[in-house]
Amino acid sequence: MATHRDERLFCIHFDLDGSAHRVPAPVLIDSIHGIQRVVFLLAKLHRGEDIGRRTSFSRTLRQEFALQCRVPEPGSYAMPFEIGNPAAPAGALAVSRLFGNVTRALGAGDINLVQELVPGRHYLESLADTYRKALPSRDSGASYCIQNHRGHRILESQKATGPLDRLCSHAGQRARVRQDTISGMLVGMNFEKRTIALTRPDGKSITAAYDENSEHSLIEHRRGWVRLTGEVRYDPDGHPLSVAHARDLVAFDDDIVELDRLNLYNVPYRAEPPLRFKVTYNPQDQLFDLNGEFGISVSACSRSDLHQELHEAVSMLWIEYGQESPDRLSPKAQRLRHLLRNRLKAA
Repeated sequence: MATHRDERLFCIHFDLDGSAHRVPAPVLIDSIHGIQRVVFLLAKLHRGEDIGRRTSFSRTLRQEFALQCRVPEPGSYAMPFEIGNPAAPAGALAVSRLFGNVTRALGAGDINLVQELVPGRHYLESLADTYRKALPSRDSGASYCIQNHRGHRILESQKATGPLDRLCSHAGQRARVRQDTISGMLVGMNFEKRTIALTRPDGKSITAAYDENSEHSLIEHRRGWVRLTGEVRYDPDGHPLSVAHARDLVAFDDDIVELDRLNLYNVPYRAEPPLRFKVTYNPQDQLFDLNGEFGISVSACSRSDLHQELHEAVSMLWIEYGQESPDRLSPKAQRLRHLLRNRLKAA
């Protein structure tokens, strides 16, 4: 028989492109933070408090309904958590049951039940936005499921977008809203309202409302192409109108990548002088392009992927030309071999 403490226990199981043993820190942080905000919102509902367009949570509520995260379970990246501070248990059981019931209804796509559990348009809108923020972005390659204290799956992040879209519609949002990633030229900022103005590749302008933790990145990149993830509102023709909760901001400043040290097939090397590559961003295709030393030219969807592609390109040239016997190479390939061996020295 389940105890009251058991009913406060849930578990979030992460998966990253088939790997159940690791998860990127930003995905972990955003997911736990988002689920925590869902719990805070439901705690306000349980207490009968009104909410406006900008929801705030009191210090007392934050202390009483804080998630208590346990050590991840062995064999997978599973993060168990209890709802409510053990030192201030009042209301934690009721909020835990409400969280479990609402999350289960969303996971099953039962919007009518969600409406019964969460009355009021403002709460439904805030709930939809808050659950969306807890979902990993599509380009992260990560997903998760939430289990209750009995080990039953009550929500899968990959299947939650549809029910959340329908929840927005039921809450009176006529424009379509979905979690998405867009890019544009950053042309204006309003620090007081925490909004930015973007010009899209098609020339249309949109406004994005960003979260506090994204402000530092924006200050560093007041101009130039940026990509961000958030709740994108579209018109009936599929054109983006605005973005809420903009996050995962990446700036696309054209710059130079320099490599002075690199590891090739588990052997450290130093480049003398450092290898230099020019990086540009193609906003239409949303791709990074890199060109430079040894005729290397690669493209990728993210800066991290671009660096990985660059490392693999240098490694390939080193093993196929730098380490090859000269008499097995053409004159042009011999020149490339000579250049590689002159620039790369064992560290």
